Amino acid sequence: MLKKLISTIVLGALLTTGTQPIAAATIKEKKAENAAEQRKLEKEIKKQEAKISKEQRQINRIDAAINEKIFQVSEKINKLNS
Repeated sequence: MLKKLISTIVLGALLTTGTQPIAAATIKEKKAENAAEQRKLEKEIKKQEAKISKEQRQINRIDAAINEKIFQVSEKINKLNS
């Protein structure tokens, strides 16, 4: 019981004296690191979105070309069947 009381008092003294500025600085550093990491990830997401958008435009062009060919073939089939 006495041991627990002493450890509680020592812990309380440490928390109220020297560790708060260190903890605050550590928290600020961690927030800065997190913010930098978030910016990095957001930048990477934008790059990936741009890449996907470019690939989607290419797919759309290919799809349009395929549709045009299908239309041409169906027109030729219709002419042959007429």
